Amino acid sequence: MIPTDEINTNYLRLCKKTREILEKPGFEDLGRHNWQPFDNLRALDPDGADIDWEYGGKQICGNFLSATEEIFIVTGEKIYSLDTEDQQLLSRIQTYLQKYRNYKREYEKEWLRSVEKQAQGREKREEKPRVHMPQFDFKFIRDKEIKTLLTRDWEEVQKAFRHELHKSTVVLCGTILESLLIDALSYHKHRKR
Repeated sequence: MIPTDEINTNYLRLCKKTREILEKPGFEDLGRHNWQPFDNLRALDPDGADIDWEYGGKQICGNFLSATEEIFIVTGEKIYSLDTEDQQLLSRIQTYLQKYRNYKREYEKEWLRSVEKQAQGREKREEKPRVHMPQFDFKFIRDKEIKTLLTRDWEEVQKAFRHELHKSTVVLCGTILESLLIDALSYHKHRKR
Protein backbone atom coordinates (compact mmCIF):
# COMPACT_ATOMS: atom_id res chain seq x y z
CA MET A 1 0.00 0.00 0.00
CA ILE A 2 1.17 3.50 -0.81
CA PRO A 3 -0.42 5.75 1.79
CA THR A 4 -1.66 9.15 0.63
CA ASP A 5 -3.86 11.79 2.24
CA GLU A 6 -6.47 11.39 -0.46
CA ILE A 7 -6.86 7.62 -0.15
CA ASN A 8 -7.40 7.95 3.61
CA THR A 9 -9.89 10.82 3.11
CA ASN A 10 -11.87 8.82 0.53
CA TYR A 11 -11.88 5.79 2.82
CA LEU A 12 -13.23 7.88 5.71
CA ARG A 13 -15.89 9.47 3.43
CA LEU A 14 -17.02 6.02 2.34
CA CYS A 15 -17.15 4.83 5.97
CA LYS A 16 -19.21 7.92 6.95
CA LYS A 17 -21.68 7.27 4.12
CA THR A 18 -21.94 3.58 5.05
CA ARG A 19 -22.68 4.55 8.69
CA GLU A 20 -25.42 6.94 7.52
CA ILE A 21 -27.03 4.23 5.39
CA LEU A 22 -26.88 1.67 8.22
CA GLU A 23 -28.76 4.09 10.51
CA LYS A 24 -31.74 4.14 8.11
CA PRO A 25 -34.79 1.89 8.65
CA GLY A 26 -34.48 -1.53 7.02
CA PHE A 27 -30.74 -1.80 7.57
CA GLU A 28 -30.84 -2.78 11.26
CA ASP A 29 -29.61 -6.31 10.53
CA LEU A 30 -26.61 -5.01 8.60
CA GLY A 31 -25.77 -2.57 11.39
CA ARG A 32 -25.00 -5.50 13.69
CA HIS A 33 -22.21 -6.73 11.43
CA ASN A 34 -18.62 -5.61 11.75
CA TRP A 35 -18.21 -3.86 8.41
CA GLN A 36 -15.26 -1.45 8.76
CA PRO A 37 -11.97 -3.37 8.31
CA PHE A 38 -9.75 -0.49 9.53
CA ASP A 39 -10.42 2.61 11.64
CA ASN A 40 -8.36 4.58 9.13
CA LEU A 41 -5.64 3.91 6.61
CA ARG A 42 -3.01 6.12 8.25
CA ALA A 43 -2.70 3.69 11.15
CA LEU A 44 -1.71 0.82 8.83
CA ASP A 45 1.92 -0.14 8.42
CA PRO A 46 2.59 0.62 4.71
CA ASP A 47 4.77 -2.51 4.47
CA GLY A 48 2.23 -4.73 6.25
CA ALA A 49 -1.07 -3.39 4.88
CA ASP A 50 -1.51 -6.41 2.58
CA ILE A 51 -1.08 -8.73 5.56
CA ASP A 52 -3.65 -6.77 7.61
CA TRP A 53 -6.03 -7.03 4.66
CA GLU A 54 -5.45 -10.74 4.04
CA TYR A 55 -5.71 -11.73 7.73
CA GLY A 56 -8.78 -9.83 8.85
CA GLY A 57 -9.90 -6.97 6.62
CA LYS A 58 -10.82 -9.12 3.64
CA GLN A 59 -12.92 -11.43 5.81
CA ILE A 60 -14.76 -8.53 7.48
CA CYS A 61 -15.61 -6.97 4.11
CA GLY A 62 -16.56 -10.33 2.59
CA ASN A 63 -18.94 -11.13 5.47
CA PHE A 64 -20.55 -7.69 5.30
CA LEU A 65 -20.93 -7.87 1.52
CA SER A 66 -22.57 -11.29 1.80
CA ALA A 67 -24.98 -10.00 4.47
CA THR A 68 -25.82 -7.03 2.21
CA GLU A 69 -26.47 -9.32 -0.77
CA GLU A 70 -28.69 -11.52 1.40
CA ILE A 71 -30.85 -8.54 2.44
CA PHE A 72 -30.95 -7.39 -1.21
CA ILE A 73 -32.25 -10.81 -2.29
CA VAL A 74 -34.70 -11.21 0.64
CA THR A 75 -36.26 -7.78 0.01
CA GLY A 76 -36.93 -8.54 -3.64
CA GLU A 77 -33.75 -7.14 -5.18
CA LYS A 78 -35.05 -3.59 -5.21
CA ILE A 79 -32.76 -0.94 -6.67
CA TYR A 80 -32.86 2.69 -5.62
CA SER A 81 -31.27 5.55 -7.50
CA LEU A 82 -28.56 7.55 -5.80
CA ASP A 83 -28.95 11.23 -5.12
CA THR A 84 -26.51 13.64 -6.80
CA GLU A 85 -24.25 13.93 -3.76
CA ASP A 86 -23.84 10.15 -3.48
CA GLN A 87 -23.23 9.83 -7.24
CA GLN A 88 -20.52 12.50 -7.02
CA LEU A 89 -18.91 10.76 -4.04
CA LEU A 90 -18.79 7.42 -5.86
CA SER A 91 -17.60 9.07 -9.05
CA ARG A 92 -14.78 10.91 -7.19
CA ILE A 93 -13.75 7.72 -5.44
CA GLN A 94 -13.80 5.74 -8.71
CA THR A 95 -11.69 8.41 -10.46
CA TYR A 96 -9.28 8.53 -7.54
CA LEU A 97 -8.96 4.74 -7.39
CA GLN A 98 -8.04 4.64 -11.07
CA LYS A 99 -5.38 7.33 -10.53
CA TYR A 100 -4.16 5.47 -7.45
CA ARG A 101 -3.86 2.18 -9.35
CA ASN A 102 -1.84 3.92 -12.08
CA TYR A 103 0.34 5.67 -9.51
CA LYS A 104 0.90 2.43 -7.60
CA ARG A 105 1.78 0.57 -10.81
CA GLU A 106 4.38 3.23 -11.71
CA TYR A 107 5.66 3.35 -8.12
CA GLU A 108 6.13 -0.43 -8.09
CA LYS A 109 7.87 -0.36 -11.48
CA GLU A 110 10.25 2.34 -10.22
CA TRP A 111 10.83 0.40 -7.01
CA LEU A 112 11.63 -2.77 -8.99
CA ARG A 113 14.02 -0.82 -11.23
CA SER A 114 15.81 0.52 -8.15
CA VAL A 115 16.03 -2.99 -6.61
CA GLU A 116 17.40 -4.39 -9.88
CA LYS A 117 19.93 -1.54 -10.08
CA GLN A 118 21.06 -2.25 -6.51
CA ALA A 119 21.34 -5.96 -7.30
CA GLN A 120 23.43 -5.22 -10.40
CA GLY A 121 25.68 -2.95 -8.34
CA ARG A 122 26.08 -5.69 -5.74
CA GLU A 123 26.90 -8.24 -8.46
CA LYS A 124 29.55 -5.94 -9.88
CA ARG A 125 31.08 -5.46 -6.43
CA GLU A 126 31.03 -9.20 -5.85
CA GLU A 127 32.65 -10.00 -9.19
CA LYS A 128 36.13 -11.22 -8.50
CA PRO A 129 38.95 -10.43 -10.86
CA ARG A 130 39.99 -13.43 -12.85
CA VAL A 131 43.56 -14.34 -11.96
CA HIS A 132 45.08 -17.17 -13.90
CA MET A 133 47.72 -19.23 -12.25
CA PRO A 134 50.68 -19.87 -14.54
CA GLN A 135 51.60 -23.41 -15.50
CA PHE A 136 54.99 -24.74 -14.39
CA ASP A 137 56.49 -28.04 -15.37
CA PHE A 138 59.65 -27.60 -13.23
CA LYS A 139 61.82 -29.07 -16.04
CA PHE A 140 64.80 -27.08 -14.77
CA ILE A 141 64.83 -28.98 -11.44
CA ARG A 142 67.51 -31.67 -11.49
CA ASP A 143 66.54 -33.59 -8.36
CA LYS A 144 63.72 -35.94 -9.37
CA GLU A 145 62.34 -36.23 -5.83
CA ILE A 146 62.13 -32.43 -5.43
CA LYS A 147 60.63 -32.15 -8.92
CA THR A 148 57.86 -34.65 -8.01
CA LEU A 149 57.12 -32.79 -4.75
CA LEU A 150 57.04 -29.42 -6.55
CA THR A 151 54.69 -30.70 -9.26
CA ARG A 152 52.32 -32.19 -6.66
CA ASP A 153 52.43 -29.03 -4.50
CA TRP A 154 51.82 -26.79 -7.52
CA GLU A 155 48.68 -28.80 -8.44
CA GLU A 156 47.51 -28.43 -4.84
CA VAL A 157 48.18 -24.64 -4.96
CA GLN A 158 45.98 -24.34 -8.02
CA LYS A 159 43.13 -26.28 -6.36
CA ALA A 160 43.42 -24.19 -3.18
CA PHE A 161 43.42 -20.97 -5.22
CA ARG A 162 40.34 -22.01 -7.24
CA HIS A 163 38.47 -22.74 -3.99
CA GLU A 164 39.58 -19.39 -2.55
CA LEU A 165 41.62 -21.02 0.20
CA HIS A 166 44.03 -18.11 0.23
CA LYS A 167 45.96 -19.01 3.37
CA SER A 168 46.57 -22.53 2.09
CA THR A 169 47.63 -21.09 -1.27
CA VAL A 170 50.21 -18.79 0.36
CA VAL A 171 51.56 -21.53 2.64
CA LEU A 172 51.93 -23.97 -0.25
CA CYS A 173 53.61 -21.29 -2.40
CA GLY A 174 56.06 -20.77 0.50
CA THR A 175 56.80 -24.49 0.50
CA ILE A 176 57.41 -24.40 -3.25
CA LEU A 177 59.74 -21.40 -2.92
CA GLU A 178 61.63 -23.19 -0.16
CA SER A 179 62.08 -26.25 -2.39
CA LEU A 180 63.23 -24.05 -5.30
CA LEU A 181 65.81 -22.36 -3.03
CA ILE A 182 67.06 -25.72 -1.74
CA ASP A 183 67.46 -26.93 -5.33
CA ALA A 184 69.26 -23.72 -6.36
CA LEU A 185 71.60 -23.83 -3.34
CA SER A 186 72.43 -27.51 -3.90
CA TYR A 187 73.23 -26.69 -7.55
CA HIS A 188 75.67 -23.91 -6.52
CA LYS A 189 77.17 -26.15 -3.84
CA HIS A 190 77.88 -28.91 -6.41
CA ARG A 191 79.35 -26.38 -8.91
CA LYS A 192 81.87 -25.09 -6.37
CA ARG A 193 83.31 -28.54 -5.82
